[in-house]
Amino acid sequence: MTMIAILIALGVLLALVLFVIGRSRPAAPAPRPAAADVPPDLANLDETAFRSRLVQEIAAGRTIVAIKWVRARTGLGLKEAKDMVDALGAGDVGAPLERPGDQLDFVDDVDFQARLLVELAAGRKLEAIKLYRERTGADLKAAKDAVEALERDG
Repeated sequence: MTMIAILIALGVLLALVLFVIGRSRPAAPAPRPAAADVPPDLANLDETAFRSRLVQEIAAGRTIVAIKWVRARTGLGLKEAKDMVDALGAGDVGAPLERPGDQLDFVDDVDFQARLLVELAAGRKLEAIKLYRERTGADLKAAKDAVEALERDG
């Protein structure tokens, strides 16, 4: 009986030590506020004016600001926005700076859309998102939004 009492006492002591150690850890840092340097009129600029302002920011060495603007305007992920800004900085005026559509309207392959619908109907939403990303090169958020739009509009 005394052995059981000793084990219980050790268990309580261990729990108390773990509790004290857990409480002595520093608090997590406060989340950073949203960037205030993204202009509020960004969405109202036409593509030429927006591109011009981006090129000015890039030329001034404010690449991070330019990336933030691209992300705010287009909804692209960080890597895609950085690639776009890098291309602009290199003088490439290739892809239009437009927000990608939430629908699958740019994917004209009916078989691909049907395959996504089959995955959704089978309850394999993650597989549908993976297929969409592989096919379109979209980032995770854009792929998820597109697949969910297809799921809604089916």
